Amino acid sequence: ASSGGERWFTLTAMAPAELSNGAVPAVPSQELAEKALQESREKQDQRGEVRALEDLLKVHLEQGYLSQAIHDAKEAAAVYVALGDTLGQVKQLHLAAQLALRQGSPFDKAVACAEAARSAQSTCADASIEDQVLVLQTLSAAHLANGAAKEALAAASRARELCQDQEDEELLRCEAVSLLRISGAQAKLGDLEAALSAASDAQELFREYGDPLAEAGVCGLVARLQRERQDLSGARLAADTARAVLRQTGELAREVGALLLSSQVASLELAAGAQPGGGAAAREFYEGKGRNKVMAKAKEAVSLSKRLAGENLMAIARLAQARAKVSNGLLEEAMTELKDLLPVLVDCGDLRAVGAAKLLQANISVLSGTPDVAVAKEALDCFKDAGAPPHDTALAQSLIARLQQTRASSAPRAAPAADA
Repeated sequence: ASSGGERWFTLTAMAPAELSNGAVPAVPSQELAEKALQESREKQDQRGEVRALEDLLKVHLEQGYLSQAIHDAKEAAAVYVALGDTLGQVKQLHLAAQLALRQGSPFDKAVACAEAARSAQSTCADASIEDQVLVLQTLSAAHLANGAAKEALAAASRARELCQDQEDEELLRCEAVSLLRISGAQAKLGDLEAALSAASDAQELFREYGDPLAEAGVCGLVARLQRERQDLSGARLAADTARAVLRQTGELAREVGALLLSSQVASLELAAGAQPGGGAAAREFYEGKGRNKVMAKAKEAVSLSKRLAGENLMAIARLAQARAKVSNGLLEEAMTELKDLLPVLVDCGDLRAVGAAKLLQANISVLSGTPDVAVAKEALDCFKDAGAPPHDTALAQSLIARLQQTRASSAPRAAPAADA
Protein backbone atom coordinates (compact mmCIF):
# COMPACT_ATOMS: atom_id res chain seq x y z
CA ALA A 1 0.00 0.00 0.00
CA SER A 2 1.06 3.58 -0.60
CA SER A 3 1.75 5.96 2.23
CA GLY A 4 2.46 9.64 2.56
CA GLY A 5 5.97 9.48 1.08
CA GLU A 6 4.62 10.46 -2.32
CA ARG A 7 3.40 13.84 -1.12
CA TRP A 8 6.97 15.18 -1.23
CA PHE A 9 6.76 15.06 -5.02
CA THR A 10 3.49 16.93 -5.49
CA LEU A 11 3.91 19.76 -7.99
CA THR A 12 1.44 22.60 -7.58
CA ALA A 13 0.83 25.70 -9.65
CA MET A 14 3.87 27.94 -9.62
CA ALA A 15 3.19 30.70 -7.11
CA PRO A 16 3.73 34.33 -8.12
CA ALA A 17 6.50 36.32 -6.51
CA GLU A 18 3.98 37.89 -4.15
CA LEU A 19 3.38 34.50 -2.54
CA SER A 20 6.95 33.23 -2.34
CA ASN A 21 8.56 32.96 1.07
CA GLY A 22 11.09 35.68 1.59
CA ALA A 23 10.11 37.54 -1.58
CA VAL A 24 7.36 39.69 -0.03
CA PRO A 25 8.35 43.28 0.81
CA ALA A 26 7.72 44.65 4.26
CA VAL A 27 4.01 44.26 4.98
CA PRO A 28 2.29 47.51 6.00
CA SER A 29 -0.03 47.55 8.98
CA GLN A 30 -3.70 46.88 8.33
CA GLU A 31 -4.67 50.18 9.92
CA LEU A 32 -2.37 52.19 7.62
CA ALA A 33 -3.49 50.26 4.51
CA GLU A 34 -7.19 50.77 5.31
CA LYS A 35 -6.61 54.46 6.07
CA ALA A 36 -4.74 54.92 2.77
CA LEU A 37 -7.56 53.15 0.91
CA GLN A 38 -10.22 55.36 2.48
CA GLU A 39 -8.28 58.58 1.79
CA SER A 40 -7.53 57.66 -1.82
CA ARG A 41 -11.21 56.94 -2.46
CA GLU A 42 -12.26 60.22 -0.88
CA LYS A 43 -9.80 62.04 -3.16
CA GLN A 44 -10.82 59.85 -6.14
CA ASP A 45 -7.13 59.02 -6.52
CA GLN A 46 -7.29 55.72 -8.42
CA ARG A 47 -3.52 55.20 -8.48
CA GLY A 48 -3.43 55.64 -4.71
CA GLU A 49 -6.47 53.37 -4.40
CA VAL A 50 -4.85 50.51 -6.29
CA ARG A 51 -1.63 50.85 -4.28
CA ALA A 52 -3.65 50.75 -1.04
CA LEU A 53 -5.58 47.69 -2.22
CA GLU A 54 -2.35 45.90 -3.07
CA ASP A 55 -0.96 46.77 0.37
CA LEU A 56 -4.14 45.51 2.02
CA LEU A 57 -3.87 42.30 -0.01
CA LYS A 58 -0.37 41.75 1.42
CA VAL A 59 -1.74 42.29 4.93
CA HIS A 60 -4.50 39.75 4.40
CA LEU A 61 -2.04 37.22 2.95
CA GLU A 62 0.22 37.69 5.96
CA GLN A 63 -2.79 37.03 8.20
CA GLY A 64 -3.81 33.97 6.15
CA TYR A 65 -7.16 35.48 5.11
CA LEU A 66 -7.37 34.14 1.57
CA SER A 67 -10.99 35.14 0.92
CA GLN A 68 -10.23 38.77 1.77
CA ALA A 69 -7.03 38.69 -0.29
CA ILE A 70 -8.95 37.37 -3.31
CA HIS A 71 -11.50 40.15 -2.84
CA ASP A 72 -8.67 42.74 -2.68
CA ALA A 73 -7.14 41.42 -5.89
CA LYS A 74 -10.46 41.54 -7.75
CA GLU A 75 -11.14 45.08 -6.51
CA ALA A 76 -7.67 46.14 -7.63
CA ALA A 77 -8.32 44.57 -11.03
CA ALA A 78 -11.48 46.64 -11.35
CA VAL A 79 -9.57 49.84 -10.56
CA TYR A 80 -6.96 48.94 -13.18
CA VAL A 81 -9.81 48.61 -15.70
CA ALA A 82 -10.91 52.16 -14.86
CA LEU A 83 -7.31 53.30 -15.33
CA GLY A 84 -7.08 51.57 -18.70
CA ASP A 85 -4.17 49.46 -17.41
CA THR A 86 -4.79 45.99 -18.84
CA LEU A 87 -1.49 44.55 -17.65
CA GLY A 88 -2.32 45.55 -14.07
CA GLN A 89 -5.81 44.08 -14.46
CA VAL A 90 -4.40 40.76 -15.72
CA LYS A 91 -1.83 40.62 -12.92
CA GLN A 92 -4.48 41.00 -10.23
CA LEU A 93 -6.95 38.57 -11.82
CA HIS A 94 -4.17 36.02 -12.22
CA LEU A 95 -3.19 36.46 -8.59
CA ALA A 96 -6.84 36.04 -7.55
CA ALA A 97 -7.00 32.78 -9.54
CA GLN A 98 -3.88 31.42 -7.86
CA LEU A 99 -5.14 32.37 -4.42
CA ALA A 100 -8.47 30.69 -5.18
CA LEU A 101 -6.58 27.53 -6.15
CA ARG A 102 -4.73 27.67 -2.85
CA GLN A 103 -8.00 28.18 -1.01
CA GLY A 104 -9.31 24.83 -2.27
CA SER A 105 -12.69 23.44 -3.28
CA PRO A 106 -14.92 24.60 -4.86
CA PHE A 107 -12.61 25.65 -7.69
CA ASP A 108 -15.12 27.42 -9.93
CA LYS A 109 -13.92 30.78 -8.55
CA ALA A 110 -10.34 29.93 -9.61
CA VAL A 111 -11.57 29.01 -13.09
CA ALA A 112 -13.59 32.24 -13.40
CA CYS A 113 -10.65 34.43 -12.34
CA ALA A 114 -8.19 32.62 -14.62
CA GLU A 115 -10.58 32.84 -17.58
CA ALA A 116 -11.10 36.55 -16.92
CA ALA A 117 -7.33 37.06 -16.79
CA ARG A 118 -6.88 35.19 -20.07
CA SER A 119 -9.71 37.10 -21.73
CA ALA A 120 -8.29 40.50 -20.70
CA GLN A 121 -4.79 39.42 -21.69
CA SER A 122 -5.94 38.51 -25.21
CA THR A 123 -6.79 42.19 -25.79
CA CYS A 124 -3.37 43.41 -24.67
CA ALA A 125 -0.67 43.73 -27.30
CA ASP A 126 1.95 44.32 -24.60
CA ALA A 127 1.49 40.94 -22.89
CA SER A 128 4.73 38.97 -22.98
CA ILE A 129 4.82 35.34 -24.07
CA GLU A 130 5.93 34.31 -20.59
CA ASP A 131 3.00 36.11 -18.95
CA GLN A 132 0.57 34.50 -21.40
CA VAL A 133 2.02 31.07 -20.64
CA LEU A 134 1.77 31.61 -16.87
CA VAL A 135 -1.90 32.57 -17.11
CA LEU A 136 -2.64 29.55 -19.32
CA GLN A 137 -0.86 27.27 -16.85
CA THR A 138 -2.98 28.60 -13.99
CA LEU A 139 -6.10 28.22 -16.12
CA SER A 140 -5.12 24.61 -16.83
CA ALA A 141 -4.52 23.91 -13.13
CA ALA A 142 -7.87 25.48 -12.22
CA HIS A 143 -9.76 23.45 -14.84
CA LEU A 144 -8.09 20.23 -13.69
CA ALA A 145 -8.87 20.96 -10.03
CA ASN A 146 -12.46 21.65 -11.08
CA GLY A 147 -12.72 18.26 -12.83
CA ALA A 148 -12.54 19.55 -16.43
CA ALA A 149 -9.59 17.54 -17.74
CA LYS A 150 -10.22 18.25 -21.44
CA GLU A 151 -10.26 22.00 -20.87
CA ALA A 152 -7.15 21.67 -18.71
CA LEU A 153 -5.38 19.79 -21.50
CA ALA A 154 -6.35 22.42 -24.09
CA ALA A 155 -5.01 25.29 -21.96
CA ALA A 156 -1.76 23.49 -21.14
CA SER A 157 -1.24 22.47 -24.77
CA ARG A 158 -1.68 26.08 -25.89
CA ALA A 159 0.85 27.19 -23.26
CA ARG A 160 3.39 24.70 -24.57
CA GLU A 161 2.76 25.78 -28.18
CA LEU A 162 3.54 29.38 -27.24
CA CYS A 163 6.84 28.28 -25.69
CA GLN A 164 7.80 26.17 -28.68
CA ASP A 165 6.92 28.91 -31.17
CA GLN A 166 9.52 31.24 -29.63
CA GLU A 167 12.50 28.85 -29.55
CA ASP A 168 13.72 30.84 -26.56
CA GLU A 169 15.88 29.05 -23.99
CA GLU A 170 14.52 31.42 -21.33
CA LEU A 171 11.14 29.71 -21.78
CA LEU A 172 12.47 26.19 -21.09
CA ARG A 173 11.11 26.16 -17.56
CA CYS A 174 7.74 27.49 -18.70
CA GLU A 175 7.56 24.72 -21.29
CA ALA A 176 8.47 22.12 -18.66
CA VAL A 177 5.68 23.30 -16.34
CA SER A 178 3.25 23.27 -19.27
CA LEU A 179 4.23 19.66 -19.92
CA LEU A 180 3.45 18.85 -16.29
CA ARG A 181 0.00 20.33 -16.73
CA ILE A 182 -0.43 18.23 -19.88
CA SER A 183 0.69 15.13 -17.99
CA GLY A 184 -1.78 15.74 -15.17
CA ALA A 185 -4.65 16.24 -17.61
CA GLN A 186 -3.77 13.15 -19.65
CA ALA A 187 -3.54 11.04 -16.50
CA LYS A 188 -6.98 12.28 -15.43
CA LEU A 189 -8.31 11.36 -18.88
CA GLY A 190 -6.87 7.84 -18.45
CA ASP A 191 -4.13 8.08 -21.10
CA LEU A 192 -1.18 6.98 -18.97
CA GLU A 193 1.14 6.60 -21.95
CA ALA A 194 0.62 10.22 -23.00
CA ALA A 195 0.92 11.35 -19.38
CA LEU A 196 4.21 9.48 -18.98
CA SER A 197 5.58 10.87 -22.24
CA ALA A 198 4.79 14.46 -21.21
CA ALA A 199 6.28 13.96 -17.74
CA SER A 200 9.47 12.43 -19.19
CA ASP A 201 9.84 15.40 -21.55
CA ALA A 202 9.35 17.79 -18.61
CA GLN A 203 12.06 15.96 -16.67
CA GLU A 204 14.53 16.43 -19.53
CA LEU A 205 13.72 20.14 -19.82
CA PHE A 206 14.15 20.74 -16.06
CA ARG A 207 17.51 18.97 -16.27
CA GLU A 208 18.52 21.12 -19.24
CA TYR A 209 17.33 24.25 -17.44
CA GLY A 210 19.32 23.30 -14.33
CA ASP A 211 16.54 22.94 -11.75
CA PRO A 212 17.37 19.76 -9.80
CA LEU A 213 14.49 20.10 -7.33
CA ALA A 214 11.94 20.29 -10.12
CA GLU A 215 13.70 17.46 -11.97
CA ALA A 216 13.51 15.26 -8.88
CA GLY A 217 9.85 16.14 -8.40
CA VAL A 218 9.05 15.05 -11.93
CA CYS A 219 10.99 11.81 -11.39
CA GLY A 220 8.57 11.11 -8.54
CA LEU A 221 5.65 11.78 -10.87
CA VAL A 222 7.15 9.43 -13.45
CA ALA A 223 7.51 6.78 -10.74
CA ARG A 224 3.83 7.03 -9.83
CA LEU A 225 2.76 6.90 -13.47
CA GLN A 226 4.94 3.85 -14.06
CA ARG A 227 3.40 2.23 -11.02
CA GLU A 228 -0.07 2.87 -12.40
CA ARG A 229 1.08 1.23 -15.65
CA GLN A 230 2.27 -1.76 -13.56
CA ASP A 231 5.87 -1.15 -14.65
CA LEU A 232 7.21 -1.50 -11.13
CA SER A 233 10.82 -1.84 -12.20
CA GLY A 234 10.56 1.43 -14.15
CA ALA A 235 8.85 3.07 -11.17
CA ARG A 236 11.63 2.01 -8.81
CA LEU A 237 14.28 3.30 -11.22
CA ALA A 238 12.53 6.68 -11.46
CA ALA A 239 12.27 6.97 -7.66
CA ASP A 240 15.95 6.05 -7.31
CA THR A 241 16.82 8.71 -9.90
CA ALA A 242 14.92 11.28 -7.85
CA ARG A 243 16.87 10.30 -4.76
CA ALA A 244 20.21 10.51 -6.64
CA VAL A 245 19.38 14.04 -7.84
CA LEU A 246 18.24 15.16 -4.40
CA ARG A 247 21.42 13.95 -2.70
CA GLN A 248 23.22 16.74 -4.54
CA THR A 249 20.86 19.45 -3.26
CA GLY A 250 20.94 19.01 0.51
CA GLU A 251 17.13 18.77 0.59
CA LEU A 252 17.02 16.05 3.25
CA ALA A 253 13.23 15.87 3.67
CA ARG A 254 12.74 15.41 -0.06
CA GLU A 255 15.50 12.83 -0.15
CA VAL A 256 13.70 10.84 2.55
CA GLY A 257 10.54 11.14 0.47
CA ALA A 258 12.34 9.70 -2.55
CA LEU A 259 13.62 6.80 -0.46
CA LEU A 260 10.12 6.12 0.84
CA LEU A 261 8.65 6.15 -2.65
CA SER A 262 11.37 3.79 -3.87
CA SER A 263 10.78 1.49 -0.90
CA GLN A 264 7.01 1.45 -1.50
CA VAL A 265 7.38 0.58 -5.16
CA ALA A 266 10.06 -2.01 -4.45
CA SER A 267 7.76 -3.72 -1.95
CA LEU A 268 5.05 -3.94 -4.63
CA GLU A 269 7.64 -5.29 -7.05
CA LEU A 270 8.63 -7.99 -4.56
CA ALA A 271 4.99 -8.99 -4.12
CA ALA A 272 4.56 -9.19 -7.90
CA GLY A 273 7.74 -11.23 -8.28
CA ALA A 274 6.51 -13.75 -5.74
CA GLN A 275 3.41 -14.46 -7.85
CA PRO A 276 3.25 -16.47 -11.08
CA GLY A 277 2.88 -14.14 -14.02
CA GLY A 278 4.25 -11.15 -12.09
CA GLY A 279 6.69 -10.30 -14.87
CA ALA A 280 10.28 -11.23 -15.62
CA ALA A 281 11.79 -8.07 -14.13
CA ALA A 282 9.81 -8.45 -10.89
CA ARG A 283 10.73 -12.12 -10.68
CA GLU A 284 14.41 -11.28 -11.13
CA PHE A 285 14.18 -8.63 -8.42
CA TYR A 286 12.44 -11.08 -6.07
CA GLU A 287 14.93 -13.88 -6.67
CA GLY A 288 17.92 -11.55 -6.47
CA LYS A 289 18.71 -9.09 -3.70
CA GLY A 290 15.34 -7.33 -3.80
CA ARG A 291 14.36 -8.07 -0.22
CA ASN A 292 17.71 -6.85 1.10
CA LYS A 293 17.43 -3.67 -0.98
CA VAL A 294 13.94 -2.91 0.32
CA MET A 295 15.07 -3.33 3.92
CA ALA A 296 18.18 -1.21 3.35
CA LYS A 297 16.15 1.63 1.80
CA ALA A 298 13.66 1.62 4.66
CA LYS A 299 16.37 1.61 7.34
CA GLU A 300 18.15 4.48 5.61
CA ALA A 301 14.90 6.45 5.43
CA VAL A 302 14.38 5.98 9.18
CA SER A 303 17.97 7.00 9.87
CA LEU A 304 17.75 10.15 7.73
CA SER A 305 14.34 11.13 9.11
CA LYS A 306 15.82 11.19 12.63
CA ARG A 307 17.81 14.23 11.52
CA LEU A 308 14.57 16.08 10.80
CA ALA A 309 12.03 17.48 13.22
CA GLY A 310 8.92 16.06 11.56
CA GLU A 311 7.25 13.34 13.61
CA ASN A 312 4.96 12.45 10.72
CA LEU A 313 7.82 11.79 8.30
CA MET A 314 9.59 9.63 10.86
CA ALA A 315 6.39 7.62 11.36
CA ILE A 316 5.99 7.10 7.62
CA ALA A 317 9.61 5.97 7.40
CA ARG A 318 8.93 3.43 10.16
CA LEU A 319 5.86 2.30 8.24
CA ALA A 320 8.10 1.64 5.23
CA GLN A 321 10.41 -0.33 7.52
CA ALA A 322 7.47 -2.43 8.76
CA ARG A 323 6.54 -3.13 5.14
CA ALA A 324 10.14 -4.17 4.44
CA LYS A 325 10.05 -6.54 7.41
CA VAL A 326 6.92 -8.18 5.98
CA SER A 327 8.75 -8.63 2.67
CA ASN A 328 11.53 -10.37 4.59
CA GLY A 329 9.15 -12.65 6.50
CA LEU A 330 9.54 -10.85 9.84
CA LEU A 331 5.80 -10.75 10.49
CA GLU A 332 5.79 -10.51 14.29
CA GLU A 333 8.33 -7.68 14.28
CA ALA A 334 6.32 -5.85 11.64
CA MET A 335 3.06 -6.23 13.57
CA THR A 336 4.69 -4.95 16.77
CA GLU A 337 6.02 -1.92 14.90
CA LEU A 338 2.59 -1.20 13.43
CA LYS A 339 0.86 -1.36 16.81
CA ASP A 340 3.33 1.25 18.11
CA LEU A 341 2.96 3.38 14.99
CA LEU A 342 -0.81 3.62 14.61
CA PRO A 343 -1.42 5.96 17.58
CA VAL A 344 1.34 8.25 16.29
CA LEU A 345 -0.18 8.38 12.81
CA VAL A 346 -3.61 9.05 14.28
CA ASP A 347 -2.22 11.90 16.40
CA CYS A 348 -0.58 13.35 13.27
CA GLY A 349 -3.96 13.31 11.54
CA ASP A 350 -2.54 11.41 8.58
CA LEU A 351 -5.51 9.30 7.56
CA ARG A 352 -3.87 8.01 4.40
CA ALA A 353 -0.89 6.68 6.35
CA VAL A 354 -3.26 5.20 8.95
CA GLY A 355 -5.01 3.41 6.09
CA ALA A 356 -1.69 2.14 4.75
CA ALA A 357 -0.74 0.81 8.20
CA LYS A 358 -4.08 -0.97 8.62
CA LEU A 359 -3.82 -2.45 5.13
CA LEU A 360 -0.39 -3.80 6.00
CA GLN A 361 -1.87 -5.33 9.15
CA ALA A 362 -4.50 -7.00 6.99
CA ASN A 363 -1.80 -8.38 4.69
CA ILE A 364 0.07 -9.75 7.70
CA SER A 365 -3.12 -11.44 8.88
CA VAL A 366 -3.33 -13.27 5.55
CA LEU A 367 0.30 -14.34 5.68
CA SER A 368 -0.17 -15.49 9.29
CA GLY A 369 -3.17 -17.61 8.36
CA THR A 370 -5.64 -15.51 10.39
CA PRO A 371 -7.32 -13.32 7.75
CA ASP A 372 -8.80 -10.12 9.21
CA VAL A 373 -11.43 -8.60 6.90
CA ALA A 374 -12.42 -5.94 9.45
CA VAL A 375 -9.03 -4.23 9.52
CA ALA A 376 -8.90 -4.22 5.71
CA LYS A 377 -12.29 -2.48 5.66
CA GLU A 378 -11.00 0.05 8.18
CA ALA A 379 -8.08 0.72 5.83
CA LEU A 380 -10.48 1.32 2.94
CA ASP A 381 -12.53 3.74 5.06
CA CYS A 382 -9.37 5.67 5.94
CA PHE A 383 -8.38 5.96 2.29
CA LYS A 384 -11.84 7.22 1.34
CA ASP A 385 -11.90 9.76 4.18
CA ALA A 386 -8.41 10.96 3.23
CA GLY A 387 -9.31 11.35 -0.44
CA ALA A 388 -6.45 9.01 -1.30
CA PRO A 389 -5.55 8.24 -4.93
CA PRO A 390 -7.47 5.45 -6.69
CA HIS A 391 -4.41 3.19 -6.43
CA ASP A 392 -4.75 3.02 -2.64
CA THR A 393 -8.47 2.26 -2.59
CA ALA A 394 -8.02 -0.33 -5.35
CA LEU A 395 -5.42 -2.18 -3.26
CA ALA A 396 -7.74 -2.19 -0.24
CA GLN A 397 -10.75 -3.34 -2.26
CA SER A 398 -8.72 -6.11 -3.89
CA LEU A 399 -7.51 -7.40 -0.52
CA ILE A 400 -11.02 -7.26 0.98
CA ALA A 401 -12.36 -9.32 -1.92
CA ARG A 402 -9.57 -11.87 -1.48
CA LEU A 403 -10.13 -12.06 2.28
CA GLN A 404 -13.87 -12.55 1.86
CA GLN A 405 -13.30 -15.25 -0.72
CA THR A 406 -10.84 -17.01 1.59
CA ARG A 407 -13.27 -16.84 4.49
CA ALA A 408 -16.14 -18.17 2.35
CA SER A 409 -14.11 -21.10 1.05
CA SER A 410 -12.95 -22.07 4.55
CA ALA A 411 -16.41 -21.86 6.17
CA PRO A 412 -17.96 -25.23 7.10
CA ARG A 413 -20.67 -26.32 4.72
CA ALA A 414 -24.14 -27.08 6.03
CA ALA A 415 -25.24 -30.73 5.92
CA PRO A 416 -27.88 -31.48 3.27
CA ALA A 417 -31.42 -31.61 4.62
CA ALA A 418 -32.90 -35.05 5.17
CA ASP A 419 -35.61 -36.22 2.80
CA ALA A 420 -39.12 -35.90 4.17
